[in-house]
Amino acid sequence: MAALSDPIRVGLVRVSADGRERGWGESQAVVAKSTPGHHQRALRDAGLTRTRQEGTAAS
Repeated sequence: MAALSDPIRVGLVRVSADGRERGWGESQAVVAKSTPGHHQRALRDAGLTRTRQEGTAAS
């Protein structure tokens, strides 16, 4: 439940509820450049989202 304590993350979960795969750029979330990774990590650690590597870029 802690992952959903932030309104930005609640909005991201609502948008992703349709099951369609999206990249972070498609989220339309208005956040500072330093915070997307924080929000992604919180949702991923809570088991609410999954991350998949695509291509040859190392993460």
